[in-house]
Amino acid sequence: MITAGPVVITAALIGLTGSALLITTKKVSETFLILAAGIVGLLLDGRAH
Repeated sequence: MITAGPVVITAALIGLTGSALLITTKKVSETFLILAAGIVGLLLDGRAH
């Protein structure tokens, strides 16, 4: 396994969230995916501090 810094881990979690939304729902607008990724990013940023 490749050792990753906090930025890479955050990006991976945001990507997984977007993928999970696409897999679990039939149709998701691009705007909703961008908003969801932003919310996850903000939540993860808040946990880092």
